[in-house]
Amino acid sequence: MSKSVVDVQNLLQNAQDEGMVSQQSVKGLLSIPDIGTQIQAGIGTPPDDVTASEVLCVAMIIDNSGSISTIRDKGRIVGPQIVCEGQNTVIDALSGSKQRDSIQIGTWKINEDDPVHGFVPIDEAVRLVDGNNYWAAGNTPLYHRTLAVLGTLVTKKQFYEDAGLMVRGLLMIVTDGYNESNLATTADDCKTMITDLGEDIAVLFMGVEDQNDPSCDFRQVASEMGIAAPNVYTPKATPSDIRRAFQLASQSALRASQGAAGFSQTRAGGFVSP
Repeated sequence: MSKSVVDVQNLLQNAQDEGMVSQQSVKGLLSIPDIGTQIQAGIGTPPDDVTASEVLCVAMIIDNSGSISTIRDKGRIVGPQIVCEGQNTVIDALSGSKQRDSIQIGTWKINEDDPVHGFVPIDEAVRLVDGNNYWAAGNTPLYHRTLAVLGTLVTKKQFYEDAGLMVRGLLMIVTDGYNESNLATTADDCKTMITDLGEDIAVLFMGVEDQNDPSCDFRQVASEMGIAAPNVYTPKATPSDIRRAFQLASQSALRASQGAAGFSQTRAGGFVSP
């Protein structure tokens, strides 16, 4: 499968000129160091390789901060394994969609600029495996990663729409902590772009209880980022709760793949099993 090489700045300017996003959104995005390189790495499959007329781009941001390793079961560290299993669960669900040919998926780890892989057909999705392509270490640049991936979605959408394809975006964010970063990106930057994209994007936010800071209010965090309350799920830091959260997220993603009506239901209803 070929991969796209695009003029990121030109596509973002077109997206602004055509009213997809505001000048404020583009300005915030372009303030991220090396954002052009990051977006280029995430664009993935070119439109010429797509047979469907409508595409659902599913972007997963998976927390790989050090605190994931504090999630234990009977004294044994299980957080990294459970998170990897969860990402695999989403891939499995989308693989079973009747509209699988119209789905592309990309996976990002929260504290790494390069994606695990950019947007590719579901059959080419890379599964996270603890100790292989996933290690829990580092901080939580929540706003930075969210805005960078949103920028990749915007660029992808403009690229495809210039080729006559319709694109909807589903962003799934999994985190177990507040934003921790010395980067300048803010919650307002994320909110502005999510608001700009309007009905063309659904955002699901999974805030896993932080055992080191159980006071973390993920509903407030998500609200400040522009994510609607029904689209926020806050599981306890236990294997059973996290697995259930990923199962609900998987069902929501599957529903979003089922045309305009299913996407609208996921956008409005979030973590609700169909």
